[in-house]
Amino acid sequence: SSFEAGADLRFIQNRIGVDITYYSSKSNDQILPSPVAGSTGYQYAIQNTGSISNKGWELELNLTPVKKKNWEWNISTNWSTNKSLVVSLGDTSIKALFLGGFEGSAIYAVVGEEYGSIYGGRRLRDGNGNVVIDDDPNSGNYGYPIVDNQVGEIGNVNPDWIGGLNTGFTWKDMISLSATVDIRKGGDIWNGTKGALTFFGRTPNTVSALETPSE
Repeated sequence: SSFEAGADLRFIQNRIGVDITYYSSKSNDQILPSPVAGSTGYQYAIQNTGSISNKGWELELNLTPVKKKNWEWNISTNWSTNKSLVVSLGDTSIKALFLGGFEGSAIYAVVGEEYGSIYGGRRLRDGNGNVVIDDDPNSGNYGYPIVDNQVGEIGNVNPDWIGGLNTGFTWKDMISLSATVDIRKGGDIWNGTKGALTFFGRTPNTVSALETPSE
């Protein structure tokens, strides 16, 4: 179910055009792998369940700065933003569903959060958000950050917004030349390969930890 409202405006014989749209939609009975009792012989069952909402804005501006008999110049820009929310995952006891990823870092659908949250290991922090450092000389980890026992959200795959710019020249409706630029602001990507290599001390940033101190 969805709701959409917008405006399409044109000025100076269509040489200036503005499109603006707001939308709000809710998708029910999503196809999701829901956990089932292990006694069934399976871990998950594909079911129509859960609810996800999406809200966002779309803007577009079209310009024709120059329009002559034989040639014209056109500029088109667009910008959009979308915010998703996992409303429910069917069974009220299910708060998160694994969507894909690696051990220790994966993408989940989590109730109350955006669809596509990245969860993984992270450093333990105090109530003020400061990293907690191990101060026990006998712990074997003295002076290093303490790893949180619970995995938590470390990122989100969704961009803050996306946009684009296209400009082009046309001569006598026979020859055209154009260029396009796409922009994606925000959105996190988990580099599993780098994470594994760092864990085994095979990346440049781990060299200092492996060097033998000179006498």
